[in-house]
Amino acid sequence: MKKVTESLAKIGAMVLIATGTFAYANANIEQKVNRADNWFEYNQNATDPLSPSSYSPIGNQPSDCEDGNQICAVKTTDSELTEEFLTSIQDELEGNTASEHVVFRN
Repeated sequence: MKKVTESLAKIGAMVLIATGTFAYANANIEQKVNRADNWFEYNQNATDPLSPSSYSPIGNQPSDCEDGNQICAVKTTDSELTEEFLTSIQDELEGNTASEHVVFRN
């Protein structure tokens, strides 16, 4: 009976370890998925590049974004575009030079 109890205790411990390992791995996968690049295209009729409502979510960087002086799209790792993020890249938006977060078009 003692050996059965010890065996059950060991099995229980292994199940707990496996569950914890799976939960940790799953959390890491979710973090990596949530950090994917998200592109938001600037609506050319918009007047405020610091307003999230001036942008529409798109899947990838637009292919027609090349060097130019009009904002084309912005990239963030967040799933939603926020005014806080746009304010943090204000210099890039106003610089008319492509950067890590901003691409322009003619």
